[in-house]
Amino acid sequence: MISSVFLYLILIFTISYNTLNDDEVLCFVPDGFTGRGKDFWTLTQVVINISVIVVYAKLKNALKQQGILNSHVTRKIFKSLFMLVAFYICGWVVTITLLVATRVFVQE
Repeated sequence: MISSVFLYLILIFTISYNTLNDDEVLCFVPDGFTGRGKDFWTLTQVVINISVIVVYAKLKNALKQQGILNSHVTRKIFKSLFMLVAFYICGWVVTITLLVATRVFVQE
């Protein structure tokens, strides 16, 4: 698992370094790269975020079909997980919205 993280980092840094340009970098996490590295990073983040939502939905459906979701403790756990996923989604949407708004409205 750790090796895949390092492989991902090496890949994204290599792509970003090989496609460096003179674009300004804003102080946002999604804007930390330039060139193709930025595109690659954004694409992988979208895939990861969609995967989190899909895994959560599949887990909830699987537990619902098995009748495990009727338990009081399980419902509490899923309420907590739902809140985590909701904040995860909102954080991503807010970050990307701020990035796009800054790119559109700030002219330097």
